[in-house]
Amino acid sequence: FTSFQRVFLGYSTDLETDRSFARQSAEESILLQPRDPFSNVVMGRSLWLTGDTEASKPWFDRAVHESPNYAFGRYASSWAKVLTDLAIALSPLDPLRGGMLCNKMWIALAADDHPDAVNWAEQTALTPGAHAGHAMFAAMANWLNADEERTARWLKETKRRNPEFSRTKAKAIVPHNHAEFTALIEKAATALGLPD
Repeated sequence: FTSFQRVFLGYSTDLETDRSFARQSAEESILLQPRDPFSNVVMGRSLWLTGDTEASKPWFDRAVHESPNYAFGRYASSWAKVLTDLAIALSPLDPLRGGMLCNKMWIALAADDHPDAVNWAEQTALTPGAHAGHAMFAAMANWLNADEERTARWLKETKRRNPEFSRTKAKAIVPHNHAEFTALIEKAATALGLPD
């Protein structure tokens, strides 16, 4: 999980080593305990680091099949499938709740519903444990909704949470094969003045 987070959130100084360690750890976990829900989740998540969200889906499905009330498995699956309601209902106080709410922002953005995207993005950014990327998404949603004051407020919060937050870190949060969302991040990062 630590290696995954280092790559996923852009903290790693050696991406290849951390990607490789996350994958090797996941494979060893599957070898030792193939039916363990968490083993299947970490295997699926390790595939995100190469941008292969499609290949991750069967691993998340196995995790949920083995343990239907496993909220973390449903969360991981929802990020791959962008469907979140059941995961949120199963674990309303989960530390990854912010990520689940953020998925609803992406659904709203895909539907060009900017006011709804603002609602979900701000809920995400206000969730305990939310990181600078979540604050940047709130700034992006408000920018798309043409609310300059709130855009500026969330951009300031992004910088407060991580003064070195950049467009590269923002793009790293979105799986690489989501071209539409990656392009949106790029466009927003330019408009918001994020450094490379």
